[in-house]
Amino acid sequence: MARGTKPVPIQDLLNTLFDSSQAIDSTKAGAVKITPVDGAGAEITSTKAGAIKVVPVDSAGTILDISSETISSSAARTATFNTGDQLNRSHIGAYIFLDINEADSSVSLIFNIQAKVPTGGSYVNIYTGSSFLASTGGEVKTYLVAPGSDTKAVGAGITGIAPFPLPRTWRASVTHANAQSVDYSIESYRIP
Repeated sequence: MARGTKPVPIQDLLNTLFDSSQAIDSTKAGAVKITPVDGAGAEITSTKAGAIKVVPVDSAGTILDISSETISSSAARTATFNTGDQLNRSHIGAYIFLDINEADSSVSLIFNIQAKVPTGGSYVNIYTGSSFLASTGGEVKTYLVAPGSDTKAVGAGITGIAPFPLPRTWRASVTHANAQSVDYSIESYRIP
């Protein structure tokens, strides 16, 4: 804080930022939730001290999740597997992880990311991976869906890239070339 300046109460700051005669419409996409926090980032109930934490929210006012999520739990599978529909609430992209825990022997797999067609409910591939052998467990394949992603980054810890925005409704699909068992889970980290 500059010498000679006094702290500004949060309410005064909010009145300065927003016209107090206008209601703030938090139902609009891109709205934010403003929460007072202490020095460690924990929410505080008093508005007399602390910083302001600004977090992105969707059009329903739900804080956008920036943590990981299990899309499909670990299980042994022998045939093509499609996850359930994943609803994107205003995230621009996602890292999607195929975590291979155990494989019977060399099993050929293809990982796809699919967008759901809004009318009709069919799916189209927005990313089709190359066939790879899942010969052992303890292997993680990382896929990135994000606009403007440089597909040349494949190989630098990224298995595949779809340089497009994450669709509103999407799913992951794993194609099995044979009926041998592979145990895997699918997780994601969504990018706000």
